[in-house]
Amino acid sequence: GFLCHFEADGWDVTREPGEPGETETLHASVEAIGAMALQDDELLRAVNSSELEANAQGCATIPGWFHGFDLIEYAVLNLVAAAGGARLRIVEVGSYLGMSACFTSHLLRLLGVEADLHAVDIWSGHEDWVPAKDVQLIAEHSQTAGDMLGAFRHFMDSANATYDEALLHKSDSVNRTLLGTFAPESIHFLYLDSGHSEAGTLEELTLWWPKMVVGGWVCGDDFNMPGV
Repeated sequence: GFLCHFEADGWDVTREPGEPGETETLHASVEAIGAMALQDDELLRAVNSSELEANAQGCATIPGWFHGFDLIEYAVLNLVAAAGGARLRIVEVGSYLGMSACFTSHLLRLLGVEADLHAVDIWSGHEDWVPAKDVQLIAEHSQTAGDMLGAFRHFMDSANATYDEALLHKSDSVNRTLLGTFAPESIHFLYLDSGHSEAGTLEELTLWWPKMVVGGWVCGDDFNMPGV
């Protein structure tokens, strides 16, 4: 994964050596990088709670590839510490069946944070790229063949995660209509895990960049992949 802090003059990227066999990965965690602006005892108690750990384990049972719980935790905690109670806007691009959205939902609830959590995904065409082990699960919980949004709802509900139906966007990541729903400098936290080609990743970053508030955070997955 990767973690970037959006500043007025560009991105400040936090780097750390990757796992064995990977060329390089960008990784951040509260333990590895330190508390930084996190001086609020109540926030730290919430993030260290057994309830959050149990919820994270529940989210981890949702099919998917997500391994960035610490990235989300780190970014959200720093945003909360800096926001002064302002409502946050969080956008996840590439939600699949909800593993990462599930964790973010539980984290926000335990922190008592007011936030809009948007999930963006094409939620279709799974015959091309979804693992065979997930195909049957998706079929069982999809309202129509090839439509994964029903399965997303099922797994979020099963893990007691909350979501706003109006903030579920069945769309690709570079759809201009979708992008037009977000005003410039309106997103505090963006998580990208969608297109994995070089051209697609560059297009996503170019289009979503103007939507970020100064001081916002961008996380993403699969930094070890050549295109990303």
